[in-house]
Amino acid sequence: MNLSEGKLPEFSRIVELEELKDIPLLLRFTADESETLALSKRFNLVELTFLNASITLNWEKTEKVLSITGSFCASVTQNCVVTLEPIETEISEQLSLLFARDICVSTKFDDLESAEPLKGDRVDVGEIIAEELSLSLNPYPRGAGLPLTNYSVGLGGVWDRKGELGGEIREENPFSILGDIELKR
Repeated sequence: MNLSEGKLPEFSRIVELEELKDIPLLLRFTADESETLALSKRFNLVELTFLNASITLNWEKTEKVLSITGSFCASVTQNCVVTLEPIETEISEQLSLLFARDICVSTKFDDLESAEPLKGDRVDVGEIIAEELSLSLNPYPRGAGLPLTNYSVGLGGVWDRKGELGGEIREENPFSILGDIELKR
């Protein structure tokens, strides 16, 4: 999340950290049509119907450790990896992230080893939500009701229901010609 390049991401909601005082800041936002279209393109989705988020920013240690918690929900359509038919999915996720700035690990926070670095005076909460959405997407969407049987993966192989490549090598395959070659030493 580099805000210094001047180009904003598709779904940007920038929070100036100087606005964040000793009380938590609650944000609620929804992606507009142009943002959902741009995110659909970015994540190779058929469609992103909606994206809503409710996020709280809070200094755990003033100006040093920032906590971002909340939830988001989205409706996405992806192509099935088997049939290429569209599959609609509702996503509802919780998030809890920690960002740290110039702080030693010996403080009272146990999670600082997994904290992301906090640089600058701003944080793009929209981009954080977009990144979390991408992690929530099914990398191999599969239509409901498709049998988990063997599928041909081309000449010479079958993908079995255990997810292993096996099956019989058929006579007509790209490697059948190798059987006719005599090895000479």
